[in-house]
Amino acid sequence: MWSGRVFVISATALFCLPLLAEDKPAPIQIGGEKQLFIDELFFADKRGVARVMNQPVKDHQPVLTADKDNPWEANRISAGNSVVDDNGEIRIYYDAIAPSPGDRSRWLCCAVSRDGIHFEKPKLGIIPFEGRSDTNIVWPPKQNPSHEPGNVFVDTNPKCPAEERYKMVSGSLASATGTTMAVSADGLHWKAYEKSSYPQADTTIAAFFDNRIGRYVGWVRVPGNGRAVGRCEFDDPRDWGAATRVFHADEEDVRYLDKALFNGMDYYCGGVNAYRPAPGIYFGFPAAYYHFHREASLRRGRGGTRSPGNDGNIEAQLITSRDGIHWNRPDRGRPFIPRGPDGSWDCGMTYVCGGSNLVYRDNEVWIYYSAQPFTHGDYSLAEKEALGSVMRAVLRLDGFVSVDTGFEPGEFTTPPLVFAGTRLELNVDTGGGGSLRVELQDAEGHSLEGFSLADCDLVNGNYIRYPVSWKGQTDLSQLAGRPVRMKVTMRATKLYAFQFPQRDTAASGVFP
Repeated sequence: MWSGRVFVISATALFCLPLLAEDKPAPIQIGGEKQLFIDELFFADKRGVARVMNQPVKDHQPVLTADKDNPWEANRISAGNSVVDDNGEIRIYYDAIAPSPGDRSRWLCCAVSRDGIHFEKPKLGIIPFEGRSDTNIVWPPKQNPSHEPGNVFVDTNPKCPAEERYKMVSGSLASATGTTMAVSADGLHWKAYEKSSYPQADTTIAAFFDNRIGRYVGWVRVPGNGRAVGRCEFDDPRDWGAATRVFHADEEDVRYLDKALFNGMDYYCGGVNAYRPAPGIYFGFPAAYYHFHREASLRRGRGGTRSPGNDGNIEAQLITSRDGIHWNRPDRGRPFIPRGPDGSWDCGMTYVCGGSNLVYRDNEVWIYYSAQPFTHGDYSLAEKEALGSVMRAVLRLDGFVSVDTGFEPGEFTTPPLVFAGTRLELNVDTGGGGSLRVELQDAEGHSLEGFSLADCDLVNGNYIRYPVSWKGQTDLSQLAGRPVRMKVTMRATKLYAFQFPQRDTAASGVFP
């Protein structure tokens, strides 16, 4: 459940509305865009309802596993994996590590799929490995023992030249090169920029073009209570500029850790993705890293713990934002993608890279994550174990956070909203015995004639885009452009999103 505490700054403080005469807040302009309940923005008052984070359903089997017959990935698939959905083809760019008793050999490889479940590793023949030309390696051009993979993304900048449509983030921890970028026309053949774009590097540094602000954003590791998440904003991918810390662990994160097992925690990466169905919404999947004491690591390890002083559980949590800078935590401390049971593919770590890990299909969101059966320091680089995988978790469209009521009825009223559409659609699940009604009010909270609770036709069922009606009528064009409040009454229901679209999305199936 919502903890009531917001990280960095509250959504209310962040989105406090400009005041009009008599100290009345200006209406929220929502146009025809989809609206999600990621914070308290849409609650002027509420009773008997709560915002709840919803975990996705994980597939039982990985979509991609390491292959001992491919020596470049025979040690494991590691954390630096990203997904690109381009013209119906889904590509996983995965972080492969070859067995090595000395310097590690780390490669970015490509696997492809049409259905998002069954992936093939094409024999690309672009970069050879130890005399073999039938590899699916796309980067780096030659062995770099300190190579650290970031993400691959399709650049949506309208000014981006065709030969740079694909962009890759990568870096080196053990050299002064920092984070570098490479570009490609096809996502397979790459050319790196000559100079680094950002001075530091680490696994899963990410970037993408943010269509909301018309600029690039980068997500980097910065210091701050251990590992913390920094954000860069820039116009030139060759120069990311400076980073500002936007998310980190605080005292409440560590307050209840059992000191017999843990000596602290921090966040490994932001895992930030812009949510395409609702412009201006960002979801982050920070990797919460819970640090074992050295003795606990040795006691719990598999017998060959590589780094007992840097070991612990990692799991993906959920944070939400409207600007990518100020973040909310819908359910502090609860994993969004939990680790699996002992012995499972993901019993040690779940890890989501930022920028490009969400795929939208059939009213679902597919989230691809790195799954490890060992903890952060409990592995060997020398063994041919073929551990690690990429797994898929499935969430209903908009399903990250919902407004919920239980057996007892609840209700909430929004601040004044100004919409530009012709009808009201809800993403809602009432279960079998629940129900929901909506009343439309003027800015002062008075029921509008013909749109009262008594006029509203009861909503019962599980719908992605349900058109609300009042005595059979759905047309709201007469109310467009004027301040309107929504009063929602509900019981045994989960409400995920609302929208006043300018077209009939429920009938057309148009997405987004």
